[in-house]
Amino acid sequence: MGELGTLLREAREGTLDREGALKLLKSVRDYSDLMKLMSVASEVRDECVGRVYKLEAFMSPITKCTTNPPCRYCRRSAGAEHDPLTPEEIRWGAERVAATGIKRLEIGGGTPWGGAGEAVINAVKIIKKVAHNLLIRVNVGPALSRDDLLKLKELGVVEVSSNFETMNRDVFRRVKPGDDLNARIALAKMIDDVGLKLSTTIMVGIGSTYEDYVNHVFWLKENVRNLGRVAITVLRPIKGTPMEHVPAGSIMEALKVGALARVVLRHVDLGFGGIMNDHRLLPLRIMAGGNREVHLSVLVTKSKAWLRPSISPAETEVLSKGNLTFINYLPLITRIVREAGMEPESPPTST
Repeated sequence: MGELGTLLREAREGTLDREGALKLLKSVRDYSDLMKLMSVASEVRDECVGRVYKLEAFMSPITKCTTNPPCRYCRRSAGAEHDPLTPEEIRWGAERVAATGIKRLEIGGGTPWGGAGEAVINAVKIIKKVAHNLLIRVNVGPALSRDDLLKLKELGVVEVSSNFETMNRDVFRRVKPGDDLNARIALAKMIDDVGLKLSTTIMVGIGSTYEDYVNHVFWLKENVRNLGRVAITVLRPIKGTPMEHVPAGSIMEALKVGALARVVLRHVDLGFGGIMNDHRLLPLRIMAGGNREVHLSVLVTKSKAWLRPSISPAETEVLSKGNLTFINYLPLITRIVREAGMEPESPPTST
């Protein structure tokens, strides 16, 4: 069977340990090996969470980031800034999202280090008045207190993000010099303690090693009871940022890390981001064990960065309100999901 075959069997059975996980990442050397790993990851996904692909709308920015200096890969480090959505803009966006029939919504924004509780709670209240049944995920970084989390839970929020990107402290300090990994870990534990689901990210392309990826995945397995979602994001170097000349993150590496996360964490939702936010790459995300997306189906945003030309204009709806844009790709993404043999969680509503 060989070492790779033995490791894949352990991955399939759920008995892979840290040492085996590291060997597995190192043993997948070409596309043929990767296909074998992704096949196992898909089998684990089908068995543990099923063949339903979860779709999540995105609304941003709810809050304004005050991280100083900005993360070196972020558009803010190139001078991009956007004012938070007004209550009326949030209401308009929520109405557009609700009309699509989608079940999930991420409300995101930068990290205001003075606290984001009031702004986030008010946004959730507005959205819930428009679409009470939306499953809301909050993503504003370590700007929420325990009381904030409890209030959000009372309002029906189901999931809150605390994104680490990496748990290698040297890498974190190098690419996120104004951020605080301890604060992000503390938030993750607090989210878990109050009984909300935790959503978090692992970033490929910023200098993490295979050892770092393995340690990150197993830390989540061993320390988080209510882990809801893990996303593997891939560095997209942005012109004008300090990292514009850094090579883009490796899609091959991201697929390996994603598949590893699936076979180790098993029952969580798995997504991808960064460069992988491309409809043309969605089949690869599914093949690697993915079962959930955001930033690909429905967007409500002020950022022009999201206004990339659609690969299928006939399956894309675009509406505007001032500086705010609503984009609906649901017909496209549901078609791709079905072509891959999965069923979308929220079929598009006819308009």
